[in-house]
Amino acid sequence: VLPYGTEADWLKNLLAAGSATVDHEGEVHHFEEVAVVSIEEVDEYLSEQERRTHRWFGIDQAVRLR
Repeated sequence: VLPYGTEADWLKNLLAAGSATVDHEGEVHHFEEVAVVSIEEVDEYLSEQERRTHRWFGIDQAVRLR
């Protein structure tokens, strides 16, 4: 999710690159598609508590990596 909106430098760099490599818990994952999407598109991957928190703070966008 994007709690700081779409103006963060890291997000601008990610979108400009158009792809990403993420090291998560020792596993490296490569993504060729990067997009900013509405929070509704990723709600199914979030817990109810996370969804509630995002609504509370007005967070309405996320990054989708495929």
